[in-house]
Amino acid sequence: MSEEQIVPDQEQENMPVGEQHDSDDNVDYKSLYLAEVQNSKKQRSAKQEYKSQLEKISTEAKVEQQKQLVEQEKYKELWENDKNDAEWARNYKTERHSKLLEKLPEDKRDKFKTLDLTSLEAVVDEFVNVPRESARELRGRVATPKIDKPYSQMTETERKQYHEEMLKK
Repeated sequence: MSEEQIVPDQEQENMPVGEQHDSDDNVDYKSLYLAEVQNSKKQRSAKQEYKSQLEKISTEAKVEQQKQLVEQEKYKELWENDKNDAEWARNYKTERHSKLLEKLPEDKRDKFKTLDLTSLEAVVDEFVNVPRESARELRGRVATPKIDKPYSQMTETERKQYHEEMLKK
């Protein structure tokens, strides 16, 4: 009898965590969820750590390769590697410059196309962050009068105007 009781306990320990519970009534979903969240956080931090280590190792390997090329006096290969990096940077700068120019109004693009990248970014930030004047405050427009009366005291035309204003909001 005691042998029969020992065997099921051993089998239950060897089973995976999700299969240990026979019914849904005894499952603590909150603790399972929190355990899964902790596991996810641990995996994410480990992945970030490994990624940073990989980047560090790759930069060290690149520096070491450059040192070896200099020692072996293979300047042409070194120059070609630097040329590819410089070409990538130039392409990035031109793409960024064109995207920033597209954000400007068409009449201002010719004026600012000769600016360097940092200056252009500052100009675009100023243009984008300038608050637009509302239609009511534009110069040369007739201002619509505000109605400060209660609805019961308004005339028929004032009520129509009030209703139109409410629909616009």
